[in-house]
Amino acid sequence: MAEQSEELAGVREALARARGNLEKARERQKEWAEITTLKAELERGAEEAKMMADGIAELKGEVAVFRRELQTLQAARRTKVRKDWVGQTIDLSATQGEGYEEVRVFEVIPTGIKILLPTGTETVPLAGLPEDIRELFLMSEAEATAYREQLENSAKARADRYALAWEKKRRRLPMGTPGPWRLSPCFARN
Repeated sequence: MAEQSEELAGVREALARARGNLEKARERQKEWAEITTLKAELERGAEEAKMMADGIAELKGEVAVFRRELQTLQAARRTKVRKDWVGQTIDLSATQGEGYEEVRVFEVIPTGIKILLPTGTETVPLAGLPEDIRELFLMSEAEATAYREQLENSAKARADRYALAWEKKRRRLPMGTPGPWRLSPCFARN
């Protein structure tokens, strides 16, 4: 009987351990279910985030297209407004002084206005124009800066092309041939 009591105690201990293990297993199973649920929610969230990112990228593309179209329309409007003012008279006496009351617009460029005076044409720079005239001709410092950079780049490209052409020509000429200014017809001796 003592053996059976010991055996029974061992069985009870094993049963208690098994119940403890079973309880732990149930807790782990609940945790696993929560983890699975959270994982599914995370995957749904990731899908939603990807869809949102795709939507944002699409909207950015649409905004870029809209900006280009807006810039094109603004440039067309600027061109039309400026072209319509050619030949019209404006008053620049507030900034330029006497003699500029009724000057005729010859050309409007991003860096200023070319006007006709009795003595000839003159360019009034953007900085010398009153704010209302700038607004009238849709002029901005940013546009003027971009225009100046474009002119500088164009002049540099032209100079580079000339230098390259001269270098090619120089290689074909015999040694001791003078520079391009000596080859020009205006410097030729008769």
